[in-house]
Order: sequence, then C-alpha cells, then structure tokens
Amino acid sequence: MEHVKTYPKADDDIVLMDWKFSFTPNDTSDMTKRQLKNKVNPKIVLEIRIGKAMISKGLDVIVEDMQFSGLMRVKVKLQIPFPHVEKIEICFLGKPEIDYVCKPLGGETLGFDINFVPGLESFILDQIHANIGKAEHPINTVDIS
Repeated sequence: MEHVKTYPKADDDIVLMDWKFSFTPNDTSDMTKRQLKNKVNPKIVLEIRIGKAMISKGLDVIVEDMQFSGLMRVKVKLQIPFPHVEKIEICFLGKPEIDYVCKPLGGETLGFDINFVPGLESFILDQIHANIGKAEHPINTVDIS
C-alpha cells in the first residue's frame, strides 16, 4: 500500500477510500537471508486457446515475474446488525500497470518471452483491461448480509 485517501464527507453509512498500491512479489530489497533462501518465484500456468470452436488449439504458457500497480476505489457500505458490513465494492480508477513474463510451457530452457512477438503484448494488455472494466463497474462486490 503506497497511499490511502479517505473521503470523510461520504454518507454516514459509507466508508470511501482510494488505495494506491503495488504488488511486486520478486522485490527482495527488504528480505532477510533466511527469507531469500526460502523465496519462491510465483508462477501461473495458463492455457491459451488459439482459434475458434472446433478449429481451436490449446497452448500452455507460464506467467512469471509478475508485478502490477494501480489506483483502486474501495467502497464499504455499513449496517447496524452484525457483521456491520453490508457490501464491499472494489474498482480500478484507471488502467493498472501490469508487467510479466509469459513463456510457452518448457520455456524455462528456451527462454523465449512470447510478449516479444510484435503486437501480442499490447493485445494481451488490452484484453486484461477490457475484462477489468470501467471504474463505474465494480470488479468485485461482496454482499455480506
């Protein structure tokens, strides 16, 4: 968490905040020797479908060295009865900055980042941003009641 801005003039039953955050799992600057020894690089294996319907092919890829940062709005609707929180809404206020390495399965030995294919990285980021949606559409709403 880099910065938190609160809005004290929101309705009495609303807690409204903007969070500036960054997630860098491979930042080792403040780790102890023991933590460095036990550190694991988080990796995600995804299947990417190429083509449509019966003419499609699945390709397994590894996503690693991820990091992202952005500005989020967090809106908490309070209530009197337990659990005192009725609803939580979270949405990005802009496009988050995302960086990652994406390799075909077995790419550990080949070392080829598929984002070097011209136009592919911008296409992937456009797809991510399109799925996250606009600020007026929450990416995650939890209804507690």
